Amino acid sequence: MMFGDNLGIFRAVDIDKNTTADEFKSVLMGYLSQEEHGRFTIDKLHLAPYPIDDCGTQVAVFKFSPAIPSFLKKVAAGEKKHLRDQNGNRIEVDANFRGLTQLNHPKEDILLDIVAISGLANHAYGAWSGVESSGTVQMWLQDFLPEEPDLGSRCRIMIYGYSTEADDLVTYVAGFLEELSKARRKLHQQSRPLVLVGHSHGGIIIAEAFVKASWDKRYKSIHLSTVQIFSFGVPYKGINPNQIDIVKTFRGADHFGRIFQETRYTTQNLEFFRHLIERTNTQLSSFYETQDTKKRRKLNITRENYPTESYERVVYKNSAVLGLSDDLEENYDVDGDHISLVQFTSRTGRTYTTIIGLLQRLLGTGLRNKVLARTTSGLEAAHQQDTVEERDGSESSLTQECQSSEEAEYVYNQLLRIAAAFNLPVLVRQLLDHGADPKFHAHDPRYKKWATRRWIFDFKSTPDGKESSKRAGDQKLVENILRSNKTALELALENQNDKVFQLLVQVRSDYAEDKNLFKELI
Repeated sequence: MMFGDNLGIFRAVDIDKNTTADEFKSVLMGYLSQEEHGRFTIDKLHLAPYPIDDCGTQVAVFKFSPAIPSFLKKVAAGEKKHLRDQNGNRIEVDANFRGLTQLNHPKEDILLDIVAISGLANHAYGAWSGVESSGTVQMWLQDFLPEEPDLGSRCRIMIYGYSTEADDLVTYVAGFLEELSKARRKLHQQSRPLVLVGHSHGGIIIAEAFVKASWDKRYKSIHLSTVQIFSFGVPYKGINPNQIDIVKTFRGADHFGRIFQETRYTTQNLEFFRHLIERTNTQLSSFYETQDTKKRRKLNITRENYPTESYERVVYKNSAVLGLSDDLEENYDVDGDHISLVQFTSRTGRTYTTIIGLLQRLLGTGLRNKVLARTTSGLEAAHQQDTVEERDGSESSLTQECQSSEEAEYVYNQLLRIAAAFNLPVLVRQLLDHGADPKFHAHDPRYKKWATRRWIFDFKSTPDGKESSKRAGDQKLVENILRSNKTALELALENQNDKVFQLLVQVRSDYAEDKNLFKELI
C-alpha cells in the first residue's frame, strides 16, 4: 500500500516471440558502457508471452547487478527507453509495470489465470518481492509459484500495475477490468477459471471490479469465472485513520488521502460484494497482519523516506476479514506487518505454503465445470425473469412533467430507486430499458438543481380510510428514499428484493451514459 519500490527491476515489452533469453541478454549487455563491461551482470531474467496481443510478442523482467547501469538510470526515474535487437526491432523498457505483465510461460494447457494487484503507491512488482540478506530479490509469484509441481505449469500468472494519479476508485476499477478483458478476450479464455489476488487497496479494486462485472455485460465473463479471491490486508471497512496522513505525504501525492477517505464510501458496496460472494459460492481467503508497520516521514529537502521509531497497525483484523461463513471465507494471520505480509523469501514459509495448498485444492475441484454451471444458471435466471407478470403501471406520466432530457434522466433514476425498494420488477425493467442507472446517487452535485422536482413523486390523494392510510405510509417511505443517498442496488438488497436485485446487476453499465435514450422519451 505504501512506500513501493521496483527494487531495481525493469520490464521490456515488444520482444519478438522467437527471441531467446540468451539473445535478449546479449541485447542488454550491448548497451553497457565500456567502464561497465566486466563489472555488471544480469542476475534476474524471465521471458514470458505478452498477455494482450495473443502471445505475438514477449515481455521480459530483468535486473542488473551490482547496481543500475547508466543506460537505465532515467528509466528507473520514470522515463521509458527504446532499445534495438539484433534485427533492428524496437524494444521498450520501463520500470513502472503499468497494465498487465505476465510472469511465467506455462508449458502445459492453462487451467487457471492468477492476477495480482497491489495497493496504492505500491509498485506492481516490488510489492510482492522480498529481499534476502544477500540482496537477492525474490518475487514469489515469479520465482516460486511457477516452480510448484503440478501447479505452476498449469497457471498463467500476471500482475497489474496502475497509475495513482486518478482521484477516484472508479477509474482504477475501469482500467483493471478493461486490461483483464483484453487478456481474456478469446472464448476459451473467458471460461477459464480466474483467481484474483489483492494487497491492501488492490483488494478494494478487486471487490469493486467483482461487483461491476456482475452487471456490466462487457465483463460478465470475468465475474462468472472468478472462483477464488485472496485478500492480504484489504481494508474492507477502512484503514487506521492515523495512516492516512502518512500516505498523504508520500511522494507528494496529496490526493491519496482523498482516495483513502473514499474507501468508506466505496465500502457501501461491501454488502453487494458479500451477497455476490455468497450467490456465486466464490471462495475468499483473507490474510491479516499481526505486526505494526513502521511509520515513515518525508523530508522536503531530500525527498526521501526515513523510518521513525513510531509504529502503527494499518489494517486491523476486523477490517481485513468479511466475516462470511466458514465454507466461503477462511482467515489466516500472517507473521508480518502491512508491507511484509505479501513478501516471501522462502518456499517453506507458513503463509506461502498455505497459499500453495489452497491453490492445489482449488485445481482439484473441477474448476471449469463450476464456471460453466454459473454461466448456465445465469442464463436460466434471465429466462425466468422474462416471464414476470405485469404489475404496477407506467412511468410515462412522470416524464411528461420534465422540461429537458437531463431532468428526465434524474426522474428515471429516482423512480428506479423507488421501484427497487417497493419490489416492482416490471417497472424496474422498463426503467432500465430507458437507461436508468442502478448505481445512481441522488446526492451527486450534478443533480442538485433537480431536487425541487420531488413533488413529481407525490401520491394522489384518496378518501379517508384504510387505502388512505396505506398511501400515507407509502408516501412517507418514498420521502425517506428520496432523502437518502442509497442506490437502487442498495435499496433492493436492503429490502431483500432478490428478483429486482438480479435485474439490476445484469444491466449494462453504460446505459446511464447514453443521453439519447432520455431525449427520445421527452
